[in-house]
Amino acid sequence: MEQLKVIEALCVGCGQCTLVCEFGALKAGWGCTGVDEELCVRCGVCLDFCPVEALVMEAS
Repeated sequence: MEQLKVIEALCVGCGQCTLVCEFGALKAGWGCTGVDEELCVRCGVCLDFCPVEALVMEAS
């Protein structure tokens, strides 16, 4: 199964991904976004909205 991961070195915490996540699985924090794995349905919509490509789907 795939999992959404944040590449912390790239994430600037802009919050663009949080605006498009219909499930509330992404939370922008101090300089980095966090993923709530229980809420994430791995739809991938957020991947297209990250301006710095800090979100990736990885095999778990």
